[in-house]
Amino acid sequence: MPDATTPDHSFFSDFPKAFATLLSEACCQLIFSLHGPRGGGLPKLTAWQWIMARVYHELARSGNFSANVKTVTRITISDAALSQRAFSIGWKLIDEILPAVLRRLADISRHPGAFHGGYRLLAFDGTRFNLRNTPAINARARKTACRKGAGVPAFAHLLGVVIVEFGHHQPLAAAFGWQGEGELTLTHKILRRLSLTNRCHILADRLFGIPSLKSHLHGRDNLLDAQTPETAAQEVLAMLLAASLIATQREVVAERAGLEILRISFARVLRKTAALCELLAVVGDLIDSGALAEWVERILEDLKTSAVIQKWRPRSCPRTLRQPTKDWPKRKSPVQSHR
Repeated sequence: MPDATTPDHSFFSDFPKAFATLLSEACCQLIFSLHGPRGGGLPKLTAWQWIMARVYHELARSGNFSANVKTVTRITISDAALSQRAFSIGWKLIDEILPAVLRRLADISRHPGAFHGGYRLLAFDGTRFNLRNTPAINARARKTACRKGAGVPAFAHLLGVVIVEFGHHQPLAAAFGWQGEGELTLTHKILRRLSLTNRCHILADRLFGIPSLKSHLHGRDNLLDAQTPETAAQEVLAMLLAASLIATQREVVAERAGLEILRISFARVLRKTAALCELLAVVGDLIDSGALAEWVERILEDLKTSAVIQKWRPRSCPRTLRQPTKDWPKRKSPVQSHR
């Protein structure tokens, strides 16, 4: 894994240029020449453009893929053609890109909150994503048994384990599985391929690796768009690359506000960055350089206050042990009462 570097301290608004600082076209071509598909013909999108557009789509989190491809590249291509391209590229190729581009960002002199006793703080965490009930996913991904009752789960799951750097929330490595693998199994995969120094503390929550007590997030945002297990992993890997870009944006905002990066909201910086990049991708050529610089400056000034997380207030009551929740019997047939 590349060593920590001092990033370019500017708030980006041009997404392709920002992505090129993360993954250059030359590096992308080299990885594709070693691991990529050997298809014939000349595609509309280069390999670098496809990956860049895939990450932009995850950053925007709105619209379909073909619309976002046109927004960021000005190239019109159908969703069917993009799906075929995704299937040919697969997810392991994107996985090969991560070690080449994800690097430690925290510096002990500028980000003391990301260290303890001189040791860099890292953390493992896992989450489950719901997969759509497509024929390809139902045939190849395993649905785990329900924890309560005898029902069949609505969705198969993609389990992901990610190691992140404190402060920046910078992802450093990840592993995924859709055959019911546990968090510890995926963690061992990460440790076998990730080069860590002996100056790190690696933390995990107390339920890490105990699937019987863990639950996955619910809601629409946790249902992936992918139609196959491989493209589902590809989708989440693109999210990690987008998260790496936002980590550098948070550092710029933190420096402008004169605060530690832990005081800057990841979600608020993400929303403003996505909105700015989308707007300028559409009409950026109509704005002169002076006006564009003023736009970016005003957004950065706004984030200096709107993205700040307030400090926790001191507790008014002492911390005590809560009463454990009771395991009430599950009602399988609703009963309606009439008054």
